[in-house]
Amino acid sequence: MKKIAINYIFNQTLGRQNHVRVIRLSAPKAIYNFSNKEDILNGLNEKDYQRYCSQFMNELGDVLEESPSQRISDVQISDGVIKVTTQGEKTFVINRQVPNRQIWYSSPVSGPQRFNWDLQEAKWKNQKNEELSKLLFKEIDQV
Repeated sequence: MKKIAINYIFNQTLGRQNHVRVIRLSAPKAIYNFSNKEDILNGLNEKDYQRYCSQFMNELGDVLEESPSQRISDVQISDGVIKVTTQGEKTFVINRQVPNRQIWYSSPVSGPQRFNWDLQEAKWKNQKNEELSKLLFKEIDQV
């Protein structure tokens, strides 16, 4: 199993300590040998997309719900959609896009973005090569 990590930093300071939490997800190394090229979209077949996406969304939802960050006021998780509301009433939305085999992200800071599974690094990345979880937590700290 190849280890992938969601790294994020909450810039909440308790006393003089900054808290950093690292979460490790396990994902098997992706090796594909398909005779039907139409089974592959954005480098993934549907079964692998469902597995990687579900694992990522479940872990991200758990992390957000347990977050010590005082910037997050509400986290709603339903049918493959994670909605995060901040104290300033800003809303971030992360949702599955099964037909495209992507995760879509809507942010009041950077706007809408699409994330594809990076087979080499085993992470969800956008066109700017930014990792989804890192971008989310960075932008939560900005609002």
